[in-house]
Amino acid sequence: MTALERIEEERIKKTGKLDLRKCKLTELPNELFELTHLQSLNLSANQISDIRFLEKLTSLQFLYINRNQISDYSFLEKWRYLRKRRE
Repeated sequence: MTALERIEEERIKKTGKLDLRKCKLTELPNELFELTHLQSLNLSANQISDIRFLEKLTSLQFLYINRNQISDYSFLEKWRYLRKRRE
């Protein structure tokens, strides 16, 4: 299943969890930012370098971003509601 198919499935089901690991993403799809209800997001094992736009996902509590090309994690420190992250 492609990343866009997984995003669409979550948009319909609204489980609050989305697994986009190993989707070969180099950037975050715009459709992802419509899922403001997301509580858990797994972006591990992609080729993403910039995740600053994730701040639009205000319900996010769990974020998995290991094994990417991200070099700057400093903006994550501002996310008081983020309970767990794996870099």
